[in-house]
Amino acid sequence: MAVATQIKAAVDRMAKGRQNSLANYATGSTFWTLADAAQDQTYENQVKGTLLAALDAALAAGSVWSLDSLRQWFALHWTYFQTDLALGATPLDAYQALVGWRIPFQANEACYEALTQRWAAQYVFAKGTRVAALSDPSTGGMHLFGTWTGASTWAIVDGPIPSTVKGAIIMIVSRELTPNPTSTVLTATLQDATTRDIAFTPSASAYGQVFLGQAAIGVGGAAAGQKGVLIKTAVTQFKASEWVLLSKADRSVQEVAQIDTINTLTLTMKTNLINTWLEDDIVFPLFSSVTYKSGTIDAGKHLDVYAEPDRTIAL
Repeated sequence: MAVATQIKAAVDRMAKGRQNSLANYATGSTFWTLADAAQDQTYENQVKGTLLAALDAALAAGSVWSLDSLRQWFALHWTYFQTDLALGATPLDAYQALVGWRIPFQANEACYEALTQRWAAQYVFAKGTRVAALSDPSTGGMHLFGTWTGASTWAIVDGPIPSTVKGAIIMIVSRELTPNPTSTVLTATLQDATTRDIAFTPSASAYGQVFLGQAAIGVGGAAAGQKGVLIKTAVTQFKASEWVLLSKADRSVQEVAQIDTINTLTLTMKTNLINTWLEDDIVFPLFSSVTYKSGTIDAGKHLDVYAEPDRTIAL
């Protein structure tokens, strides 16, 4: 798996670079606005037009950073997957099915700009980079579904994840100490657009994290090469045909899998597991959206609800 490890590092590198590039132009005045502010008609007639507006749009999308410089990387790897590994007409997806881990959102977007091809949505995780527990998640550039305040007010920020991502781990962050919750429930949207109302208890720590609907793997674990995964808790957050993410508790190993059937506490996947999972490793349901259902927290407290990326990415 040495090649897979290096490919994972490469797509993380390009995602982080693109994310940094996006951040460079996320604030401040656009070039078009700066030209407009000159209040010189001759100057504005020469430079302020569709070309300048297109440049601003390209910079905001990160495409100036990724398009030409990364086309060759994707082309070479497409050939490697298709020719050397004989992975057929859809080699990107076939390779991810072999290795199990998912691709960062920004790397997938860079691939589309380079080759007009994307990985299938089940092999892509949400934008940004995962932050450590008790760290401010606003520094990670993550998808923020919305914010819940003590007045039981739900404010949408980014809303549902893009359709290029099949589903995401939902991470609930307590912005302040001791939100003192009462009967807190969120409505999560599954990948098929049906919903589940899921109760949870927020962390009492500032920037503490909890994950909606996660389930611990049961006694005996789940061996590679077979399909069954026994979990310790209720399965109401899971549904047949949905994709889930299996993970070590420290997130060092992960794989995405699709549920075939559910019987009591056993999730049977459609294909054999790639990795061996131990008791108390985790199965994460992957949701496409979430919103406030019911419950309260203290006045002046906030819960921020993010789509957590699968891993921390770096240059």
